[in-house]
Amino acid sequence: MTDASAERTIVTAPDFTLTDQSGAGWTLSDHRDAAVLLVFYRGDW
Repeated sequence: MTDASAERTIVTAPDFTLTDQSGAGWTLSDHRDAAVLLVFYRGDW
């Protein structure tokens, strides 16, 4: 399969709010026009 024949699928994540390390809220929709990378760490330390 070449890039020209590949089909693109765009999936929009639902809006959500997380709490950052300083206790402030972080909402996905506030960053709608930017690239967002979320990293989740599983563990307890």
